[in-house]
Amino acid sequence: MSVDIRNDSLVSTHHFHTDIGVNSDADLVLEDVTLDLPIYGAASLSLRSEIANKIKRNRSDASRQVTSVRALDGVSLSLTHGDRLGLTGHNGAGKSTLLRLLAGIYWPSSGIYRKKGQVRCLFGLGLGMEEEGTGFENIDILSRLLGCPAHVRKAIVEDVAEFSELGDALYRPVRTYSQGMRLRLCFGVVTAWPAEILLIDEVIGVSDDLFKEKANLRMQEFIARSGILVLASHDRAILDAFCNRVQRMEHGRLVDDPKVLP
Repeated sequence: MSVDIRNDSLVSTHHFHTDIGVNSDADLVLEDVTLDLPIYGAASLSLRSEIANKIKRNRSDASRQVTSVRALDGVSLSLTHGDRLGLTGHNGAGKSTLLRLLAGIYWPSSGIYRKKGQVRCLFGLGLGMEEEGTGFENIDILSRLLGCPAHVRKAIVEDVAEFSELGDALYRPVRTYSQGMRLRLCFGVVTAWPAEILLIDEVIGVSDDLFKEKANLRMQEFIARSGILVLASHDRAILDAFCNRVQRMEHGRLVDDPKVLP
């Protein structure tokens, strides 16, 4: 289920802690960035096999062959506080790859990448969860991993507990949770305080339809209070609602100048 963040008539009732601010000096800069990703195909072995064969010193020429694909090609952009950049383009155009590079998951093969400010991602929700830890413990773990200020962590735990509506389940290990319960918990933590640099991929999974409106309200205020937003989506209505610039990607390139939205 994806959160519908297009309904302008909704009024948020969620309030961020007033002593949590975002860095107005945050910025993201890419200058002529390329990214080449290795591909292990029929003519090459897996990375594990490559390592094993190197130890045995019996690799053939074919086993050494590794091809690569250019995932990003000469990408340049500059974002500062208040920018809301929407990325559009067909599947495989490079939108998700660019987001992951901006997040630091990938590193450029060439070019300049400069980031000032803390990045938070609304993709890969659930990474870092401790399976044997309780829901309460995982709220604390995830908030620490995401850089939540120490002086407000107790309030964050209380906020996420109320938002997630998990009740007594928060005392149980998360290994006993359904996927929907996990997503409620993770989404609640990720959106509990404003982000300096916010990266969102196409789908934001947040439990079932009964929880949709509450998540929608929280998401609206979260985006509004964050510093820099980069949002990848096929849905032009979503981009129009939350972005002040839209740029199209094609074959790993930004192919036109950002279009400023009214």
